Amino acid sequence: MKLLHTILLVHVCVSFSWGQIISKLDYSRDSINLGEQTAFIYEISIPANLKVQSIDFSNLDSLQSKVDAQDSLLQNYYAEVEWSENLSGYKNKTIPINDLAFTKVGINQVFRDTFYGTFWDFGIYIPENPKINYSSNGLTVEEINVQNKMLLVTPPQHITNPDTTQLILPIEDILEEPDTWKDYLPYIYILTGIILLSLLIIFIIRSSRQHEDSAKVMEDLEPIIPPQVLALSKLEALANEQLW
Repeated sequence: MKLLHTILLVHVCVSFSWGQIISKLDYSRDSINLGEQTAFIYEISIPANLKVQSIDFSNLDSLQSKVDAQDSLLQNYYAEVEWSENLSGYKNKTIPINDLAFTKVGINQVFRDTFYGTFWDFGIYIPENPKINYSSNGLTVEEINVQNKMLLVTPPQHITNPDTTQLILPIEDILEEPDTWKDYLPYIYILTGIILLSLLIIFIIRSSRQHEDSAKVMEDLEPIIPPQVLALSKLEALANEQLW
């Protein structure tokens, strides 16, 4: 009998000096479309003699997709989520002790709450359990966070990317625009080039003809002999004929 009392006493002492905090988070739907809402069901079980000060859900503001978009240039991009008032209404999403309604279950006390989140970013998310702020009061506390499920956010099913490669699009009317002077610039450039080339050819031909005419005139001109040279030539001719 004494042994039984000793065992019970040891059990009671151990029970009041050691305890577990079990925290888990579940969803009403673990696969939703973009812009849809899912319920987050949170439950925490703590020893009855543990004093909880607050529960901090601020880590839900830094949800990151486990599958990064290859074309994203952003780093540390957090999902845009719209939370219900019973969570977003608290500063830094931290619920104080005054708003925590615990229910006693056996030697433990349990807190349950449900809040809603609307996701505006695609991805696969695994939310972490909130941080529990408590006073141990000399207890040895072990925190157990149950592994949460994945939450998949996908595009709406009615949004598809149509294959336009096989579509025959209607032929639209050709709109006629009034001509401007810019439309005639190519023709002006061509006409100017032709005129300049023609002037160059005419100039070359005229220069060549003037040169030929000058040479011909020079050939037709008789040399002008001075009178004294002509007189000496005649005297020399008479001397040669011995007539002078």
